[in-house]
Amino acid sequence: MKEAVLTSHHLSAILPLKPEAFSFSAETLLTLLNQAVVGAGLARMADAVADFSPQGASAVIVLKESHVAVHIWPEHDAATVDIHVCDYMADNLAKARALAELLSQALSTEHDSALWQELTVSKQRREANYVVNTREKSPILSP
Repeated sequence: MKEAVLTSHHLSAILPLKPEAFSFSAETLLTLLNQAVVGAGLARMADAVADFSPQGASAVIVLKESHVAVHIWPEHDAATVDIHVCDYMADNLAKARALAELLSQALSTEHDSALWQELTVSKQRREANYVVNTREKSPILSP
């Protein structure tokens, strides 16, 4: 019997904002986020939004595969994006990367994959051993 492995993919970026994104409301951000989730082939389960005064907005979608959050920071000309997708019944890394690309196109003037940090963590059931892979070396994880 093949041992089950739980794998978790984390993609994170701080993206420079497109000029039109500075004024996005939380509902506009949620619409954009929903379109990207569908476009990446992921499954939406629930959501939460918030508008901030005097500016800024956040939207979070709980996915069947985990979650995605976007926060607009007009005072920093940036959006922070966090994508967390688990592999359970399928390898979802390609979908997480597609979501990152779609969000880059929708929010940012730059579509460079180098803006994204990627972390994959795997654990076999009933074992204490973890395998960590990063696309970019992190000072926290490097020996």
